[in-house]
Amino acid sequence: MDHMNAVELGWEIRPDRAVELADFFVACVDASYISHGEMMEGRATYSGTWSDHFDERMRGEFAQVLENGSTCGVAVARLHGALVGLALVEWAVTGSLPYMVLSDMVVDRTSRRLGIGRQLLVFIEDQARQKGMHAMFLESGIRNSDAHRFFQREGFSVVSLTMMKKLD
Repeated sequence: MDHMNAVELGWEIRPDRAVELADFFVACVDASYISHGEMMEGRATYSGTWSDHFDERMRGEFAQVLENGSTCGVAVARLHGALVGLALVEWAVTGSLPYMVLSDMVVDRTSRRLGIGRQLLVFIEDQARQKGMHAMFLESGIRNSDAHRFFQREGFSVVSLTMMKKLD
């Protein structure tokens, strides 16, 4: 079967799908996904574990994006109608060079290595270019090596290093 042609890509605009998206996201990530962003936003603890009620927090985040998505959006990949990938993006147009932040991107574990992540990323890049974005940024958990290799293959490079010191 040719998964490349069967994948449907687009922007999710229906707020009633927030729970589906959040539950999918939570099922796709493990502790290696945690970066400083997850810690700063309260998704994860400073010890590198998911926070209590992580699933509820994500349902709220996706609901907010789908209801107020003027500067952010959720791109989805569906295979025969089933959700197999998603990306949460933000557009920053306030600076002299507008850019996009790829806040989150996940592909269902059983659908990895089928080209779905690449298709989703190409879709997002095309959309960013159409919006006049000049660059894309993302952060990734230090132990998320598979994601690092994927994004480096797709042309991303390391431009900074984030450090943390716990104070308690």
